[in-house]
Amino acid sequence: MLDQIPADWPNRDTSEFVTSGTITWHLQSAGDGPVILFLHGAGASTHSWGPLMDELSDQFRCVAVDLPGHGFTSGALNFQLGLAGGAEALHTLLQTKDLTPSLIVGHSAGAAIAVTLAAKRGDLPIVAINGAFEAFEGWAGVVFPMIAKSMVGFPLVRDFFTVPLAQSADIEKLIGSTGTQLDQDGLARYRFLLKRRDHITGTLGMMSQWNLARDMPRGESVCSFIHFVQAMDDGTIAYKDTAPFRRGVIASEETVFDNGGHLIHEVSPKLIAPIIRDVMA
Repeated sequence: MLDQIPADWPNRDTSEFVTSGTITWHLQSAGDGPVILFLHGAGASTHSWGPLMDELSDQFRCVAVDLPGHGFTSGALNFQLGLAGGAEALHTLLQTKDLTPSLIVGHSAGAAIAVTLAAKRGDLPIVAINGAFEAFEGWAGVVFPMIAKSMVGFPLVRDFFTVPLAQSADIEKLIGSTGTQLDQDGLARYRFLLKRRDHITGTLGMMSQWNLARDMPRGESVCSFIHFVQAMDDGTIAYKDTAPFRRGVIASEETVFDNGGHLIHEVSPKLIAPIIRDVMA
């Protein structure tokens, strides 16, 4: 199965495939020591953590997972693409691999999954990078999931509209709109992912199943310690929008950066790594 992963994919030499239930997971594991579990955001994959794994694998065992329907993970049922189903599937995977994380690092949607998963694993500490803790506001909260559901439910419609759009998309402008300026290698990773039908379907499936109000604990009920990391120029998730959740979490700290955008962990791993080391300490 490794032949489906490009030769220059970050940390390809650490990749493995593990079957748990219906899902065949793609994982990457580097280093030795206490385990840090990395969960990427919607539309991304393990490659998103490559720079941070390089920074931290000298001291920790860094385990990155392609979420259900994303990257090179396959076989997820529709409900497993969402928040609750994805967290439960990850919980089963950790049991299958006999992995006991000391910390979960989640980005964007992966941060929301981290909060949900942590509750199943004994309230593990979390580093949440530009976490997606609030639903779309107004009509977007209704229309976006409806569009995603229609695309997933009717594959011909999905392929007609989304595949040509994704393959012709100006990735540089798309990523730039998040506030992050990736180099050409970084852009090439997302360009590759957007040419994969299964990845597009998985991303749409996550959107169609996403329900924070139903599936994620509210801030005041979270027992985990969370260190929130936020870039103020994030063009995807605004700092003010996640304030209600952040204020509700009793045991928390936060670090706010002026710059870096939504993918700050990809472009500035040396800013994020010391935060993770401090939480682990």
